[in-house]
Amino acid sequence: MAQSLPAKPLIRRSTLVRKRDESDMDDTTPSSPSKRARVAFSDEVEINYVEEWEKAPELIREEVRRAINRHIRNDDEEYDRIRNMFSQEDNSEEVPSPTTMRNYVAALLPHASSLSRSCSGLVRAILASDWAHRGDDYVSLFTRLILNIVSSQGTWLSAAVGMLVEMFTNPGRKVNVYRPASQSKVQLRVHFALKSILQHVPTASQVLAGTLGSHFPYPSDSKRTHIQYVRSALRIVDYAPELRSDILELVTERMVKIDVEIQVDLEELAVEIGDGLVQNLTEDRGEEDEELDSQDSDEDSDLEEDLDAELLRAKEINASVQKLDLVMDVLFDYYSQIFADPSLNATAAATLLSHFSTLILPTYQSRHIQFLQFHFFQTSEVLVDRFVGTCLHLTFDTTRPTIVRQSSAAYLASFVARGRHVPAQITRSVFAYIGNRLTELRAQYEPTCRGPDPERYSTFYALTQALLYIFCFRWKDLLATNEDNRESLSPPGLASATDLDDLDTFTFVPGVKDILNSVIFNRLNPLRICAPGIVEVFAELTEKVGIIYIYTLLEANKRVRLVYSMAKYANSDMKSRETALTAKRDGEGYRLDAYFPFDPYQLPRSKRWLADDYREWEKLGDDDSDADSRDDSDDE
Repeated sequence: MAQSLPAKPLIRRSTLVRKRDESDMDDTTPSSPSKRARVAFSDEVEINYVEEWEKAPELIREEVRRAINRHIRNDDEEYDRIRNMFSQEDNSEEVPSPTTMRNYVAALLPHASSLSRSCSGLVRAILASDWAHRGDDYVSLFTRLILNIVSSQGTWLSAAVGMLVEMFTNPGRKVNVYRPASQSKVQLRVHFALKSILQHVPTASQVLAGTLGSHFPYPSDSKRTHIQYVRSALRIVDYAPELRSDILELVTERMVKIDVEIQVDLEELAVEIGDGLVQNLTEDRGEEDEELDSQDSDEDSDLEEDLDAELLRAKEINASVQKLDLVMDVLFDYYSQIFADPSLNATAAATLLSHFSTLILPTYQSRHIQFLQFHFFQTSEVLVDRFVGTCLHLTFDTTRPTIVRQSSAAYLASFVARGRHVPAQITRSVFAYIGNRLTELRAQYEPTCRGPDPERYSTFYALTQALLYIFCFRWKDLLATNEDNRESLSPPGLASATDLDDLDTFTFVPGVKDILNSVIFNRLNPLRICAPGIVEVFAELTEKVGIIYIYTLLEANKRVRLVYSMAKYANSDMKSRETALTAKRDGEGYRLDAYFPFDPYQLPRSKRWLADDYREWEKLGDDDSDADSRDDSDDE
């Protein structure tokens, strides 16, 4: 019978490890005369004593198999030991070596399909483990393990995706037995894992879209957290373009909320604090993530106990403004890349229009987020026409709520008035279209009108204010010009709105004066309802260009009391009555707000994108003598 060979030992021993101490050896024992020493050890050789043996991969594979099988039979001793290995932290005395952890991950790969809900403790420990800072070979094995788990056990898909999304802003590092990876390397590994899951699991896209929303930073989180999260979310579009619309909608929605909260908080603050807050922000276009982190810590350390409540609140608003500014800068940059790609241009425009109709337009007091539409819809005349057409449709769509239609009218007027790249022909077309619709509304309302009523005729007043606003900014585009002088809409010698020496030369295109007369001089009396600031500028301008004179009407309006319509309370027990408060206010609270959403953009970092798009207000030349003489005649 042949002699069987001895089995290969499962424990690897170091070749430099002594089995016992030399002091235990008998130096007097003679060596065998039949053997010769082949190796002589020098006293200078360093001998290492291994306190713990590295388990061989074969032994680890058997341990993992046995632990899972016994766990099913409620024997959890080995199962708990493996689970605890993935939960070890830096202060633990039994931190496994990188080689050991790699071997355990490799041993778990064949058993991924067995990690059902009954193994939730182990799976959650694996997902929560510190993997992204380890070596490339470990990260590769770990990514394969996660992919195998979510592919075979769909119940863990949401948890795995949530773990990866959370690492956008919290890369983690619990174990200190290896050199930590850089932030950029961690993000590269996270996105590689996400990409692998999206490519192999059909339902992962839907799960990821929901996870991005649930993990989005809170408004109170730092600006560093916001900017890192938004950048990581937009990076997903590179390998999952089907999520572009969902991701951009999510970011826009959250920025709208922050934008509105800023405006509400500013109004609640004292005027002396709120007015200069945004303008006093420090502009720093070279800011990096590391600097963001430093600034966040500086903000926290700067809070002093002796600051009063208003100053503390102002500091919080300042931080929110900076968050919005940074994210807006990222969005401008991202959309600019999309619009530069002819194959994506139409899709990007449709996305911005969708966000405008569903997120921005129904939200009152958004102040900055809408400038994405303002900028990118001026990049071509086709896009200008598309945005104007959308606003016109929303303004006159009677199926929509009145407040949405009025808001759309404000956006339309503000875009046409402030947009430097809005052609003169589109300005004339919009002015004529609004004027004609106002004429139709006047014919409908005036027969039963008993005076200005901001409730019953709200649409008419909102459209009138939009018309006045457009005229104040674009009156030059409404001047009659010669065919061979189309590019210069101003008469020869007129360089700016202040060159008004010869008023007799101004001739407007046919219909402009008729529209203004029809809209202003009627029983609905819109100048009594429109915002006083706009009416004042309009009155001064129309007098100087000699198209109409409205100061007599404005003086008469000072004696007109506004009566708020009680038609909507007709079926209730509420009765219309005058109170001391309404008598004191004399109806001034019923006048329209001077809200035009494309008024000057004040975020310091991201405003650079609008440098060539914005039409600043050109103040008319002062004519104090005319104003004094008018005041004297009024006094008489």
